[in-house]
Amino acid sequence: MPTYVTLSNFTDQGIRSIKDTVKRAEAFRKAAKESGVTIKDILWTQGQYDLITIMEVSDEAAATALALNVAKMGNIRGQTLRAFTAAEMEKTLEPIQEEWIHAEWFVRVKRRSMMRIMARRKKAATVLV
Repeated sequence: MPTYVTLSNFTDQGIRSIKDTVKRAEAFRKAAKESGVTIKDILWTQGQYDLITIMEVSDEAAATALALNVAKMGNIRGQTLRAFTAAEMEKTLEPIQEEWIHAEWFVRVKRRSMMRIMARRKKAATVLV
C-alpha cells in the first residue's frame, strides 16, 4: 500500500481547543479505519509543523474524502506528501540507473571527441605558423 505523510499546522480554532487534540486524533484514527486508511502514527512536533501523520492508503479517493472532512472541521491545515520505502525507491530507480550508465558513457565519448578536435586544431595552427 502506498504511504503518505501529512505535515499539519493548527489553525487558530485548533489552538483555541488544543486540549482536545488527542481526542480528535483518536476520532480521526477511527474515521480513517472505516474508510480503509491505516494510520501508522500521529506525532505532535515542535518546529515548523505541529503534527505529522503517517498513513497507508489503499484507496486514494477515500483518503482524499477523509482529508477533506478533516479540513472541513477547521482545526488543522496540512500538506500531504507521497512517501516511498527503500524497496519502492529502488524499483523506481531501476530504469534511471541504467540511463545514468548510458549518460556517463555518452559524456566520456563526447570528451574524447572534443579532445581529438582540439588536437587537430592545435596541429593545424602549428602547421600554419
